[in-house]
Amino acid sequence: MVCRAGLAFSLVFALGFAACAGALDFYHSSATVVGLFNNLTGGSVNGLILRFSGPIVPGNAVGVGASLHLVSDTAGELSYSGPVTSNGTWEVDWQWDGSRLEYAAWLLDGIVVAEIPVHNPTATFGIAEGSTAGSFQFFAPGCADPDGYPLARYLWQWSDGASADGETVERSFAPGKYAVTLTVWDVDGNPASRTATFTVWQPAPRIYTLAIDVSEGGSVTVDPDEAAYAYGEIVTLTAVPSEGAVFTGWGGAASGCEPSVMLKITGDTTVTASFGWPT
Repeated sequence: MVCRAGLAFSLVFALGFAACAGALDFYHSSATVVGLFNNLTGGSVNGLILRFSGPIVPGNAVGVGASLHLVSDTAGELSYSGPVTSNGTWEVDWQWDGSRLEYAAWLLDGIVVAEIPVHNPTATFGIAEGSTAGSFQFFAPGCADPDGYPLARYLWQWSDGASADGETVERSFAPGKYAVTLTVWDVDGNPASRTATFTVWQPAPRIYTLAIDVSEGGSVTVDPDEAAYAYGEIVTLTAVPSEGAVFTGWGGAASGCEPSVMLKITGDTTVTASFGWPT
């Protein structure tokens, strides 16, 4: 029996957004605009009015802390009625290439109590593991200018002093706590920012064994032949018969009768290699 131990080191992250939504957040997803109208008036309201540059067909409409119903849809003006708590949010979706939102306001008993800025861009982003170990990708395809124009600039700034431009960027980190801020500008120079905090840590080593049981009549070579293997590493096993013997097949975590087989180390692994002599 041949035993080898494997160690696996990888960087993983925890993410938490630390940003306050504005009175209105826009998200551009495919051909759809998701408009999140946030009640930041400081009190409850009971109406919302939206005016577009032309006729509009609203899509999904749902709320958190809001229960509204559409009471009027005429020539691009949508009028909603119903209770919206302080900090409640009402979502309305519409087609990105259709009419543009020109005006929005919260109502209380039919009276405008707060106009909602509708021309500022929205900054939103995600974080995913990168293409190499220890790297992470920062991407912001959901950022949008409600006026329908491409954003002029994407600026990423990290708490370790690094910065980068682009809708998608990738960089590596050592274990530790970080903050990242994305700032975007529209063609008119209006900015919007969002900040997230995330932690990169190195987990405790994961140790696995590779046990190879070899019957009489041959041996097995291991490539790479190392004392330790990283989690997920590919190991090639090759059966070598003794003079006059033949290889009859693999067992355990391997199968087949080909002399060479590749294994991916993901846990404690046992393989058997069988040999024999022709009769």
